[in-house]
Amino acid sequence: MRLIPLLAFLAVPLLAPAQDKKPLPPEQAKAALLKLLDRPKVPADVKLERPPQDKNGLAYTRWSFASEKKADGTTERVPVLTVAPADAKGRLPAMIVLHGTGGSKDAVASWLEEFARNGIVGIAIDARYHGARSGGAKGSAAYVAATRAGTSGGCSTCSNRTPRSTRSGSACSASAWAASRRGWPRRWTSGWRSRPR
Repeated sequence: MRLIPLLAFLAVPLLAPAQDKKPLPPEQAKAALLKLLDRPKVPADVKLERPPQDKNGLAYTRWSFASEKKADGTTERVPVLTVAPADAKGRLPAMIVLHGTGGSKDAVASWLEEFARNGIVGIAIDARYHGARSGGAKGSAAYVAATRAGTSGGCSTCSNRTPRSTRSGSACSASAWAASRRGWPRRWTSGWRSRPR
């Protein structure tokens, strides 16, 4: 009996109409993606936030750079932590480490230190709505609030702003259906925002 809902769930994509548009040629696809990602350009305006500190043979440098102009006219700055061997001479390879959701550049400092002990410059930033860019919120709170605000009550994984319960045939409603089924494998729906708010 549990197999019937699963088969119905899997059959929905087969019943959906085929996409009428052909894929864009690579050059046009690249141009469209770059346009989508484009932000107002600003000079990098690199600033040293603190003088470099040497600790246990490692040099810690905190600096920031300007990434874009915000809607209110202020400049978005990205804080950076760099850890390098203190006695380094010349050019060294670099490794950029990105934290996970709710993390910060400081949370990955041990990784940066390990790279530096092996002669590699470790670099980490605070992603948007994380760490020093979270506005004082803890963990992933600022990120979650921003994604919820950006979707106006709709699904955070798509641009559809219609409430989940009124959509049929989309991944969002399928996710909600799957999450509402008792005993449904949670791992299948954990990538979608399937739990009710």
